[in-house]
Amino acid sequence: MKFLKIILFFYFTISSFTFGDVNFKTITCKSDNVWSSIQVCSISSTGLLNIAGKFLKTLEKPYDVQIIISKSLLSNYFQVINNRFEWCSFMSGTGNYKIISPVTSILKSSMPTIFHNCPYSGKYEVKDFKMNQKMNVAASTLLPFGNYKLEIYVYKKNSTIFNLVMTFEVTTILSTIVGK
Repeated sequence: MKFLKIILFFYFTISSFTFGDVNFKTITCKSDNVWSSIQVCSISSTGLLNIAGKFLKTLEKPYDVQIIISKSLLSNYFQVINNRFEWCSFMSGTGNYKIISPVTSILKSSMPTIFHNCPYSGKYEVKDFKMNQKMNVAASTLLPFGNYKLEIYVYKKNSTIFNLVMTFEVTTILSTIVGK
């Protein structure tokens, strides 16, 4: 058991020093059709992310978002991050979210129709989105290379109004050169 811990420590330590790309693989989206509806939820054949829908009611504070990131290891997923927080406080910068707050400005600048201050209403869309260099460096710094599953749940009064499940791969420059 001690040997396995040492191997995993070196694996995560070494892989976190290399930067690479995030490649989207699969995505599914579900909405409750009371608070929101989904028209598009897909990843194109070239790896571009597309999500579009609309809020059927104005979504105001308070509502919670839960983000779960799991890493694939030996055909199973193991949770790396599981964080639930009040979204409006997070987006306005008034909450204390040390784990995920470093990516807030990156998200706001790259997907302004999704990541903005509350309230949320009307249509939202992310079209032909691909991770830019700044986002790739941030992701590959936080997550060692490998396969992951991202789950996002949006709750209003403890009822799930929207959820997204995406699988993606973090590759490194080293693994690209060596050929995985």
